[in-house]
Amino acid sequence: MTKLFGTSGIRGHVGDLITPHLAMNVGLAASKFLKKHARVAIGRDIRTSSEMLEFALISGLLAGGCDVERLGIVPTPALAFLTKELNCDAGFMITASHNPPEYNGIKVYDSDGTALFPEKEEILEKIILAKDFEYTTWQMIGNVRDSNDQFENYTDMLLRSVSIEKEFKIVVDPGCGAASFVVPHVLRELGCKLVTLNAQPDGYFPGRKSEPSPENLTVLCDVVQSSHADIGLAFDGDADRMVAVDENGNIAPDSLLALFSGYISNSHKGCTIVIPVDTSMCVQNRVEAFGGKIVYTKVGDVFVAKAIKKTNAKFGGEPAGAWIHPEYNMCPDGPLSAVRLLEFIEKSDLTLSQNLDQIPKFFTKRSKISCPDNLKQKVMDMALDTIPSKFELISELFTLDGIRINFEDGAWILIRPSGTEPIIRASAEAQDHKRAKSLLKESEKIVTELVKEATK
Repeated sequence: MTKLFGTSGIRGHVGDLITPHLAMNVGLAASKFLKKHARVAIGRDIRTSSEMLEFALISGLLAGGCDVERLGIVPTPALAFLTKELNCDAGFMITASHNPPEYNGIKVYDSDGTALFPEKEEILEKIILAKDFEYTTWQMIGNVRDSNDQFENYTDMLLRSVSIEKEFKIVVDPGCGAASFVVPHVLRELGCKLVTLNAQPDGYFPGRKSEPSPENLTVLCDVVQSSHADIGLAFDGDADRMVAVDENGNIAPDSLLALFSGYISNSHKGCTIVIPVDTSMCVQNRVEAFGGKIVYTKVGDVFVAKAIKKTNAKFGGEPAGAWIHPEYNMCPDGPLSAVRLLEFIEKSDLTLSQNLDQIPKFFTKRSKISCPDNLKQKVMDMALDTIPSKFELISELFTLDGIRINFEDGAWILIRPSGTEPIIRASAEAQDHKRAKSLLKESEKIVTELVKEATK
């Protein structure tokens, strides 16, 4: 059977994989998986299908005897934080994060606000697929409590986490997503002057695509420059990602991660930083320059969170902007990342671009190759047999997550299947721009040919 859980919960097209029937079954399965009469928190994003799925999920949970704290529309990090804050046994977030509006999904969180680890997801998935449900009696059906008033606990945490005196001028782009409900409010409370783009919640994402990638943030970059702002901040649909634009209108996600990772390493000497295998070498260089240690893990915030807990790391993050600050929240937290970045910039007494200029220059290229979910494993098996023979001067090959090849000149390529979309991701990095571009082009060509061959 098709595996339901990917690298970030269950996710797919509404009306195809994602249906009210599935949501109800997830609730029924969770009520059996959790302790009897468990208390759970539920949040949702602004997608047009989210309330429909919320009702179905709640029905399944109640039918299994769970009590529900209904938080309403909240960012994913708020749901994770409040799951722990309200002493709930689990949390459920209805969202497809950065995916287009026709997608939706369900993320499951443990009692400490950490995304459910794969071992537990596997148990939950087996119950769902086997439909091994246990309905409670009519006397023991669970209760629902509307708890949207608890949202202030999350915004209070954001305000307490930093001390900012500078009156930053900021262009904020929540992408019409859940960040619209929290980021402008928090930044104004911190004394910032704001220009807002796409700050009206809308499940169709009319202003720009939900993913805060450089190609989707050209308007934000232009407005930052034209308004002479100090920084631009962008978020994805459920606000677990944050991307920053410097005062010159430039975006450098890998350098930004390296910058903040170095800041944490400098603040906590000898600490551990967790990053996935697709991260630029500039992060490792920066962390080690301040005496920190790097731990690599699979791509996906759940794997980063798991490694953070195992190693007692002080910080972990992915290049796409999903940063985990374990002192405050075990879920990637876009709003928290934003305010902590502002605090760092103020302490540095430099502009964001001046800070980023200190980061060693590596050229990282990434692309996506369409591949049906049911063919991903076949393509990856073929790639493992094919790719090594296509390149020279290989120093190391490892398969922690997909296929990564390191070269003798320090360059590397990574081929891995996406856990959230029907694509295979290709990444390449080198200290020379042409070298990185060439490696990515060759990787794309190989994978594209393998996908065609696999479909025959």
